[in-house]
Amino acid sequence: MTLPSKKELIPVDGDESLYRDPSSNAIIMNNDDAYDKYMQSYLARQKNKEHIGSLQTQINGLKSDMDQIKDLLSQLVNKENS
Repeated sequence: MTLPSKKELIPVDGDESLYRDPSSNAIIMNNDDAYDKYMQSYLARQKNKEHIGSLQTQINGLKSDMDQIKDLLSQLVNKENS
């Protein structure tokens, strides 16, 4: 499927960067700057999600380590009390 040429598109009232495709009635954005800005924002959100996931994994590892340390300390205290 090919996009129609800009000559075939109908401008949308109120926004110079939007056009309507008469064959599919779809709205098409013709503003590369807005698209690039959206993609930068999207990629930043994805990177933030990955970072949060990594931090959550690290936190879970630290919790596990703390549980092991508590168990070892408890065993040491129980040995000394015996």
